[in-house]
Amino acid sequence: MEHNLTRRSIVKAAAATALGGSFIAQAQAQAQAQAQAQGTVLRYSNWLPPGYPVRTKVLDPWMAEVEKVTEGRVKFETSPKVIGTVPGQFDVIRDGLADVALITPGATPGRFELMEVLDMPFVGDVSESRSVASWRIYKKEFEKFGEYKGVLPISVFMGNAAHLFTTNKEVKSLDDWKGLKLRSPQPAASLAITQLGGVPVYKPVPEIYELASSGVIDGAVIPTEVVTGFKLDGVMKRMTFVEGGITNSNLLWAMNPDKFASLRKEDQEAILKISGEAMARAAGRAHDIFTQEAMAQLTRNGTLIHRASPQVVAQMKERLKPVEAAWFEKARKKGITDPERVLADLRKEVTLVTGLAK
Repeated sequence: MEHNLTRRSIVKAAAATALGGSFIAQAQAQAQAQAQAQGTVLRYSNWLPPGYPVRTKVLDPWMAEVEKVTEGRVKFETSPKVIGTVPGQFDVIRDGLADVALITPGATPGRFELMEVLDMPFVGDVSESRSVASWRIYKKEFEKFGEYKGVLPISVFMGNAAHLFTTNKEVKSLDDWKGLKLRSPQPAASLAITQLGGVPVYKPVPEIYELASSGVIDGAVIPTEVVTGFKLDGVMKRMTFVEGGITNSNLLWAMNPDKFASLRKEDQEAILKISGEAMARAAGRAHDIFTQEAMAQLTRNGTLIHRASPQVVAQMKERLKPVEAAWFEKARKKGITDPERVLADLRKEVTLVTGLAK
């Protein structure tokens, strides 16, 4: 009798436990469904100043489009100031401190060495072509090496080609580069500055104005829209425009992968459809417009613009061959068997996209 009661008690307890577990599972499922119905707010770690064109013409429109294609289920909340540091945005996203951010891989030298090929000199002036080609090369050649492991690359695109800006030094020949202390955006630019006789100084963009106005640096190798966007034309009085660009800076728009995985499947698909190459092309087109507007503004503001002669550009190309050679060596160590082909393919893609766009 006691034995039967014990068995009966065990069965009842097990049934109650199973029923309780079922209720918990149902409650969790309902909570998840309710959360999805209410939508997801993604935290955007912003470090760009108000009105900066990349923010207003590239990132904000993409976020608005995400909200549209997900029927309002995915929205964004922009941080009042950067979460963490500008160079540390990759880790901020990887660690879940924010959900989405614009990352400048060159801000952490030595970390994303394969992607440095996108920053090579004289690849082209048209940002749309470089951006589309860069996304394609990333997917084809570099994604499998996992340099961006820990974040979800939403798109890879390019800023505008960088030129030389100085506070007051006129630079018309290679000799004029000697001894100039110049802010550098990334490793390829630092090596280019060194090869041309200057002294690279690596600092984030927000520090350039103070460094230039106090005489710590003589200028910077930087895109035109960054000069106007960060109000640097108040201290950078001269520009040396170099056909093809001295360097460029690749940009990564990335999301926390766990946060992305928490979204509805249809929302994930909708987001990816407007990202990748589509976003790279849109960002590139916007950057090309930024360049036109920035050049016009520099002219209005009285910046003295000198265009490097074809002879000087040819001399610079010869002097900067070690920049490519340095990347070839890094790439081989990382497992790229024919890095020369990869750079050649990048240039071919740029030419192809340019031709299709005409």
